[in-house]
Amino acid sequence: MTNQTESFDGFVERRQLVDWSAAYWAGLLSGLAFLSMYLVVAPLTNGSSLNQFLRYVASLLTGLSAIEEGIGPGLTLGALIAHLIISFIFALLIVIVLHRWGFIVGILLGAVLGLIVYAITIFPASTYFPWFSEINDWFLILTHAVFGAAAGGVYEFLEVEEYELIQE
Repeated sequence: MTNQTESFDGFVERRQLVDWSAAYWAGLLSGLAFLSMYLVVAPLTNGSSLNQFLRYVASLLTGLSAIEEGIGPGLTLGALIAHLIISFIFALLIVIVLHRWGFIVGILLGAVLGLIVYAITIFPASTYFPWFSEINDWFLILTHAVFGAAAGGVYEFLEVEEYELIQE
């Protein structure tokens, strides 16, 4: 674990930089981990599915018709792309917060930040898209915690630590 800055003879400090390549992979892999939980675990636990989740994501783009009528291949692809874009954005926020803490803290704090992502996305989404309250259950909370833990863990595992020197 390194500090954000360290003093060198009182003249120069160094600051750890974000590894953007590791951040990219953290966003992609944590987004895929989230989808994988809906593909594999959800049908066994709460009866939902990846298709159901993608219909809800598609409803962000098209409205309630995506849930009521289902979605075709084009809208499924759009929902996957939308989910991955959202995953990248939130993974980047998680990475920026925890990029200097190390692997274990990355996983644990990442899970906490994933829960914060849940709180700041699902509650407002349920206000503007009331049908989102139908999928707001313990499994959705769990997937967000796993997403955050994956984002933090993958980032810290792949990170190449780099520092920049700065003048005081």
